[in-house]
Amino acid sequence: MAKKVIIIGGGAYGLAAGTYLAMNGFDTEIHEMHSIPGGVCTAWTRKGYTFDFCIHWLMGSSPGKSLYHTWTELGAVQGRRMIEPDIYLKWQSKEGETFTIYTDPEKLRAEMRRLGPDDTRFIDSFINGIVSFSKFDIPARKEDQSFGMMFKMIGFMPKLMKWGGMDVTKFAGKFKSPHLKQFFTDMYVGGGMGGFPVMGMMMMLGFMAARSNGYPEGGSLKFIQAIESTYKKHGGKIVYNSKVDKIVVENGNAAGIVAGGKEVRGDYVISAADGYATLNKLLEGKYSHPKIDQAYAEWEPFPSLLFISLGIARKFDNMPSMFHFYAKNPLTIEGGKQTITMVPLRLFNNDTTMAPAGKTAATSMISTYHDEYWSALKKSDKAKYDAEKKRIADWIIDECEAYFGDFKNKVEVVDVATPDTIIRYTGNWHGSYEGWLPDKKTMMKTLPSQVNGLGNFYMLGQWISPGGGLPPAAMEGRKLARKICKTEGVKFHTV
Repeated sequence: MAKKVIIIGGGAYGLAAGTYLAMNGFDTEIHEMHSIPGGVCTAWTRKGYTFDFCIHWLMGSSPGKSLYHTWTELGAVQGRRMIEPDIYLKWQSKEGETFTIYTDPEKLRAEMRRLGPDDTRFIDSFINGIVSFSKFDIPARKEDQSFGMMFKMIGFMPKLMKWGGMDVTKFAGKFKSPHLKQFFTDMYVGGGMGGFPVMGMMMMLGFMAARSNGYPEGGSLKFIQAIESTYKKHGGKIVYNSKVDKIVVENGNAAGIVAGGKEVRGDYVISAADGYATLNKLLEGKYSHPKIDQAYAEWEPFPSLLFISLGIARKFDNMPSMFHFYAKNPLTIEGGKQTITMVPLRLFNNDTTMAPAGKTAATSMISTYHDEYWSALKKSDKAKYDAEKKRIADWIIDECEAYFGDFKNKVEVVDVATPDTIIRYTGNWHGSYEGWLPDKKTMMKTLPSQVNGLGNFYMLGQWISPGGGLPPAAMEGRKLARKICKTEGVKFHTV
């Protein structure tokens, strides 16, 4: 009789682990609190517009990279057009100077030299690093970890050491050009990511240069539903609207869950749900690990978001999809705790499936660490909570009118999500959208997936893999499935 594995959370991590376990003959059952799969890898539709909350780029979007084969195993990329942009982002300074971040390294080199003629040597070093990372590959699967690939990775070690040891704050400070210094400060330091290693940015741009970091047409929900379909095809079961209240422990082993007052038994329990809730609620604070305790005491999480979605009755042809520009009139929010000076806007003008013909879906992500403000405001004064959401959306629209023109009168759908919304739908600690913030201390580290004193139990997710995101979901889900297969004497395979 097949061993039963209960998985808490039907996001990317839970689905990846479940799919690989189902492929290998395990009886798997996912319990998801929402009515759809994905967790933060999601999207929603309003009056014909689809607003994507997650994927900006997908590492391994083309066959040249190891990750692509993992996505193929999960059924996520077959028959799906990948949109590989020529321009990642267009930024405008306070003074009106523009900086276009091209995905072609040589075009980016020329653009950076234009803005920083006195920074030529440093710019060349940065661009040459991107070119090197375009040839870099992540051995996503154990079978990809050949001697040749490992030998090749050794050749990357000097660059990994150089750029992995430098954070964006230090990097920005090295530019003489005020515009380049301002850009990197605005994009990372101002967003609370000043400790982010430059290596991470270079790897992103390197994969884009290799045309293997694109956007899957149809967006995040379609992408995750494709994985769900593969999971079900292999016999996996998923129970929606099933919020888990407790993990059942017997004789030092996880033995099942309690959801909606009903006990469900299993041989293994995997929590791919929020890490803090898993440890402190589902396990009642009785089990942990010193490294996990240290992380919660010392590591910084990603912020939460104010997520403004707009349906616009016009097209934005021949424009980039990502913009960051300075506001004409900065907006103070959250009771004076934060003033927004930059307007981030994402146009889905390269994916016609996201809006009715001749129209465009757009989103704006504003970072915030003040989730308590939004939860308290909604609870105490719903009318004011709604008014604040409208005020922020109106401000975004006014600023976009000033920047683009012919904008305000074309907006026909407005939707605003707050940290309280994210917490309600995902259960994420403080509404964080990607778990632990990667910095020099946490980059490329993974916390223990098991806690002391509890057998047959594993954790997966953005609170175990700093930086979160989809690639670790696929890789760590696969890795855990292999581990359980080995424990049970099952030869791991994919079909």
